[in-house]
Amino acid sequence: MGILGTYDSTVYSNPVNKYCVVRIRTTDQGVPEQARDKRKYRDHLIRFTAVGYDLPCTDAVELEFDGDWVDGKYGMQLQVGQWQTVVPRTEEGVKGYLGSGLIKGIGEKTAAEIVARFGVNALDIIEKQPERLLEIRGITENKLEDIKTSFAESRALRDIMTLLAPFNSARSVTVSDREIIGAIEFIISCVNTRISFCQASVSASATTEL
Repeated sequence: MGILGTYDSTVYSNPVNKYCVVRIRTTDQGVPEQARDKRKYRDHLIRFTAVGYDLPCTDAVELEFDGDWVDGKYGMQLQVGQWQTVVPRTEEGVKGYLGSGLIKGIGEKTAAEIVARFGVNALDIIEKQPERLLEIRGITENKLEDIKTSFAESRALRDIMTLLAPFNSARSVTVSDREIIGAIEFIISCVNTRISFCQASVSASATTEL
C-alpha cells in the first residue's frame, strides 16, 4: 500500500511537461523521518515533498502515492511512480472528487447536480453511459465531449504510468515520452476505429446477402 495524503501546496510546476513538486500533508506514519518537514503546523499533520508528472493540485480528494524515497540535493523526497484518487463510495466522496477540478467541464455546482441525479453510481455512469450526463441541466453536447475526453485522458495516463512502474520508468517520464504515449494512444484509437469500421462492413454485407 502506498502513502495516503492530501495536496497541501505547489513548490514548482512546469506547464510544458507537467513535471511538478508538491507538498503533501498526511497522518501516515510510513513517511520516513528524514522526509518530514521539521516545521510545526497547527493541524499537527506530517508534511513531505513529492515529485512527479501530472500530480493533482487539489485538496478536494485524498490521494494514494506509490514511488521511491530518494535523498538528493533538496533532501529526501517521494519520487512518484503512480498515484490514484481515493474516492469514498459515498455521495459526499463522489461529489468531492467530481468537483475537485480533475475532470474538465465539471465544477462544484455541476458535480452536486450529477450526484443528486445518479448518487454513488455517478462515476460508473461517466465511464459506461456518459451520454446520460445530458440529463443534467447545463451539460451540452460540447461540454459532454470535454468531460469524456478529460476522464479518458486521466485514466489513460494513469494506466500507462502503472504499466511503467514495475520497470522503474514511470517517475522519469519526459516530454519526449509523453509525445510517444500520445502517439501510441492515437494508433490504438485508429486501430479501434478500423475494427469498428470492419465490423460495420461485415454486418452490412451479411444484411445485404440476406
